[in-house]
Amino acid sequence: MRYFDQLNYFESAKVLEKDIDDQYLYWKKSFWHWTPYAHQQVGLQLAQYIIENNLIKEAESEALSFKSGGLE
Repeated sequence: MRYFDQLNYFESAKVLEKDIDDQYLYWKKSFWHWTPYAHQQVGLQLAQYIIENNLIKEAESEALSFKSGGLE
């Protein structure tokens, strides 16, 4: 079994900090779940983080290696 060489950490709170005074980020009557706005903002930033760090290509490569029996 191959383990990843690194752990990537994405801090969603930093994305939402800029909007804390201007937007509703959490539903107050629904166990403090994110609002659609918060989901959108974090989702966009997370997608950008994945692209910038080339994480999709690494995951695709690992999956293809696994399917072809080429585990290291």
